[in-house]
Amino acid sequence: MSDKFTDFSAKSADARRNPRMIATVEASRLMSEIARPMTVKAAMYEIAQAVSKHLPKEMGVMTPSRAEDIFRQDRVRVRAEELDAIRAAAEARRAKEHNDAAIRAEMAVALARLESVEAAFAGDDAELARAEIHAAREQVLLVGRLLEGGGQ
Repeated sequence: MSDKFTDFSAKSADARRNPRMIATVEASRLMSEIARPMTVKAAMYEIAQAVSKHLPKEMGVMTPSRAEDIFRQDRVRVRAEELDAIRAAAEARRAKEHNDAAIRAEMAVALARLESVEAAFAGDDAELARAEIHAAREQVLLVGRLLEGGGQ
């Protein structure tokens, strides 16, 4: 497998002439969306796992080589069940990204509130309040690091 992404413009033009290729083009585009920002080799493994979660049990699992064939539009026929599973995996990826963005926005609001409360206590002798605010800020920052995949 290659470690570089491929330009599909010529293959997409073929698909416009051959209606049976339309599902392959859509599947490839959705897989590209699921794969971002990985190399092809890493992405094929991730895509195969993500799609396999949505495949009917009787179809088994998608292999990384099957995922790459579809991704590269190598004249493969995409079964309806596969396309449905790819669509579901892409939707799950979009939902996760949306959820992560909402969490980040809420964290930004919480941090801004904490900073304004901390500023209000700046002149007072409220060491306990400052300690609580500091602990809350650290907790929010930890959630942010976890979202970014940075761990603790």
